[in-house]
Amino acid sequence: MTASTTRHYRVSAINSAGTGPASNTANATTDAATAPGAPTSLSATADGQTAIDLSWTAPTSTGGAAITGYKIEVSSNNGSSFSDLVANTGSAAITYSHTGLTASTTRHYRVSAINSAGTGPASNTANATTDAATAPGAPTSLSATADGQTAIDLSWTAPTSTGGAAITGYKIEVSSNNGSSFSDLVANTGSAAITYSHTGLNASTTRHYRVSAINSAGTGPASNTANATTDAATAPGAPTSLSATAHGQTAIDLSWTAPTSTGGVTITGYKIEVSSNNGSSFSDLLANTGSAATTYSHTGLTASTTRHYRVSAINSVGTGPPSDVANATTVAPAATAPSAPTELTASASGPTRINLRWTAPSSTGGADINGYNIQISTDGGTTFSDLVSTTGSTSTTYAHTGLDALTIRHYRVRAINSVDTGPASNVATATTSEATAPSAPSSLPQLQMGKRSST
Repeated sequence: MTASTTRHYRVSAINSAGTGPASNTANATTDAATAPGAPTSLSATADGQTAIDLSWTAPTSTGGAAITGYKIEVSSNNGSSFSDLVANTGSAAITYSHTGLTASTTRHYRVSAINSAGTGPASNTANATTDAATAPGAPTSLSATADGQTAIDLSWTAPTSTGGAAITGYKIEVSSNNGSSFSDLVANTGSAAITYSHTGLNASTTRHYRVSAINSAGTGPASNTANATTDAATAPGAPTSLSATAHGQTAIDLSWTAPTSTGGVTITGYKIEVSSNNGSSFSDLLANTGSAATTYSHTGLTASTTRHYRVSAINSVGTGPPSDVANATTVAPAATAPSAPTELTASASGPTRINLRWTAPSSTGGADINGYNIQISTDGGTTFSDLVSTTGSTSTTYAHTGLDALTIRHYRVRAINSVDTGPASNVATATTSEATAPSAPSSLPQLQMGKRSST
């Protein structure tokens, strides 16, 4: 019977004639149920690298009630403390498999039986250690796919066997000689990720790859080999942010930013074009710098010179489109007084006039000439005074009129700009010609007889 069971009874005698009447009725109740006893003979056996199998014997005493399950406890610190692995198996089965472990893992266990009255005492303690880890298997399904001109993307499937320990990374090898030999591209990715992008390649580049998994036991065998070729190279894009800055009176400094797209191969130089007609047309200042440098100085210019520029990148495929246009003007020199006029000549034109003529100064001093100061000497060139303080004109001729016949005059000329009056020219001398008698009247007035003309 089971614990806490009540039953009522009566008894009747039997002979050959039959069964007689029943006795009085009596009843009783079995003792109340208690927790079951402890399971015995607990054993733990490693089942490969990831599981430990447990088995035990049911308690001798069920406590008067059916056993409905078992509590299984586990310890990861050599039995110093335990926690529930399974609070109640919900079954009278006396075996259990602890899965999901890693290689070389030691666990201690104890088991307690459960019935309707509660949980009984724990069994003996048993322990086992999973098999030692080995290197993982080979990754599979490695593929390589070109990603534009500069990258190849890799992907693969993790090994079926991890070797009993978690995969902590992958070794990626690369070959640039069609798989004849390999070298480490990445010795250890340090990640369980199953993708990788090989960047920084050139266009039309072929690479072969293989991948090996890594765990705490070591590096496993390599995967299949996969290869890909980056897209073909093109001419580079246009440089950007071109700037031109005057560097004194004789140079203009250029700087720019390399193109975003190199065309898939290294930029080997830049073509620099210049325009002296405000960008209407360009000619090569430098057909190829032969360098990836993004600066250049255009020297040998003169002051106040404006130049427009554009720059194009060059790679092994060809020359790309030009940048935007930038311009600058070299620094103007500080203005000074003009130099002296030259080739001053003086020539008489009759008895009352002397004509002056000269050549403008070779240097304006950096500012426009706005007139000429004409000086005259009446004492043989010992002293000069202003004949005209400023002509207010750029004309290089002047007529001195109102002179007397046979007059000698000495002259010199100075150019004037907004800064100052420059030095004097050479001295020129002329003498007016001799006066002549007046010519005869073309006709005489007629006189009337007996009268005198009023003239």
